[in-house]
Amino acid sequence: MSTDAHLELDEMDIEVIRQLQEDGRQSTSGIARTLGLTESTVRRRIDRLLRDGFIRIVAVADSQKLGLPVHVIMGLSIDIARSHQVAEAVSALQEARWVAATTGPYDLMLEAYFHDTAHLHTFVTRDLAEIEGVERVESAIVLNLAKHSYDWHQLMRRRSSDASPPGAMGDGATPSMDSATGQTATGPVQENGDATRHLSDRRAGAGSPAKGGRKRA
Repeated sequence: MSTDAHLELDEMDIEVIRQLQEDGRQSTSGIARTLGLTESTVRRRIDRLLRDGFIRIVAVADSQKLGLPVHVIMGLSIDIARSHQVAEAVSALQEARWVAATTGPYDLMLEAYFHDTAHLHTFVTRDLAEIEGVERVESAIVLNLAKHSYDWHQLMRRRSSDASPPGAMGDGATPSMDSATGQTATGPVQENGDATRHLSDRRAGAGSPAKGGRKRA
């Protein structure tokens, strides 16, 4: 997939992804009700996102509750001539959750989880030491995880907005101005015969003051 594949996503796709990130078990009918779309539209969107590799729906386990409280980030210096073989060997170790070739002071970095420090010691002195091409290992134990998020929708929306020329709008969208909020909204759009209200139109409506209410400055 190209690095610009995200540009194939539209705002409706991003909203569907956001709903799944909040609760990956919710039904397509529930997502449809929340977003004001038809269930068939949501189902097609999810099927395409899964098929094209934009998302995966998995269970994210809590390592602490699973008895793996020692969370470690490791930096490896390796023999560059054997980088591919080393990366494959490290990736095969069960404790490693992700392995990546990087720039900077380390050639490979990995994240791993352990039952205790004895388990970590064995991993470094036996498992990593036996891999030909590993020259140096530095580790940092995570003391407190301040943030661990899979929420990408704001970044996706920002990148999509930055990539769109000023005034660009989707096919079939008709601009209009909300006199109460001053926000620009778009008219109804069609997807495979299903009439769906554009999500930005819903947001503009949600921001309108109640009848007889006072507008804040």
